[in-house]
Amino acid sequence: MHYPSLAGFRRNFALRFVAALVVLLPVWALAQMPPASLLVWTEVAPGVWKATVGTPETLTLLSAAGATAPARAALAAMPKAGFPLDEKEIEGRRWAAKTAVRFPLGAQEDIYGLGVDFSSMRRNGGVFELHVDHWDSRRGITGRTHAPVPLYVSTKGFAVLFDSARYLRVTVGHGVRLAAKEKPPVIDRTTATRGAWQSQPRSDSIEVLAGATGLDVYVFAGPSPLDAVRRYTLFAGGGALPPKWGLGFLARVQTKYTAEQALADIAEFRKNGIPLDMLGLEPGWMDQAYPCSFEWDKTRFPIRRRFSARSRNNTSG
Repeated sequence: MHYPSLAGFRRNFALRFVAALVVLLPVWALAQMPPASLLVWTEVAPGVWKATVGTPETLTLLSAAGATAPARAALAAMPKAGFPLDEKEIEGRRWAAKTAVRFPLGAQEDIYGLGVDFSSMRRNGGVFELHVDHWDSRRGITGRTHAPVPLYVSTKGFAVLFDSARYLRVTVGHGVRLAAKEKPPVIDRTTATRGAWQSQPRSDSIEVLAGATGLDVYVFAGPSPLDAVRRYTLFAGGGALPPKWGLGFLARVQTKYTAEQALADIAEFRKNGIPLDMLGLEPGWMDQAYPCSFEWDKTRFPIRRRFSARSRNNTSG
């Protein structure tokens, strides 16, 4: 019989021990997790409901924005609407320094929102880490973006805000729960017809995880998705009308464009009858970028005021 060396025995034992931890730690973590509980909802403004899970932190998105005075008169003037969800289908749980909330997701329900994303608008089937970060298409749709927003809008005509300043993980219809009432059909991949089996079948939940001791959750009724967004805006203080160019058509030029090249692009848009309300110059308009100087580059843009005047007049001459 062959006996391995002591070093080989130790190495083999260590590998097996680590493998056992990888399997058992998630099971142990689940065993330590408290059971989910239903949330208690209170109408805090016309068509706006609030529930609290755990102990919310002092610094939140609404508190940082100073959104302490909802536009109640404008909210009251909107169409009346009841709570748009089944309260028994919304769960929350808190353990250690984590808070999780689960909302139902219908089979014909689509989800939008969660902040700026240049690749996709519909959020179903994705897992998003809401971080303020430089967006990079090579990383795929991750939730890391210039402007993440923990607000989602449902095609069923409501919106949900998770008022936390922490990084959030939002799972939209991804990962089937054992307790799900409507599970996808069991399909044998080996014998199924091509395309019938799915590695990521649609689930019945939207789940949010925050590394916080608690958070406040708000539900904004519709009846339409646009009405829900209106209620959110009015509840947060009413907001301000963005400038016209902020609502219009945007084009961006290459980093090293000069003033003359940028003006030539504007002229081409006008020549071909293509709308253009804003032209982004990229960081090349500065004499140093990343870190940025915020000073005009005197080589590419020697006379800034003349360039600004000519771009406003929509002419390259």
